Amino acid sequence: MICNCPHCGALMVQSEQGIDSRCVCPECRHECDACIGSGKAMEKGGPVPLDILLTYDREA
Repeated sequence: MICNCPHCGALMVQSEQGIDSRCVCPECRHECDACIGSGKAMEKGGPVPLDILLTYDREA
């Protein structure tokens, strides 16, 4: 996924760090994780939403 910084418009770079992955703007250093994952709010260490769990179960 390629996205622009919502603050300055520069192309953001993904910083992959497992569950803490996010995009970082090289210009203004803004960090964002809106485009990474399912788009659903999940608490770290919390339960996996059922629709995501079922998707992975079908692929296995």
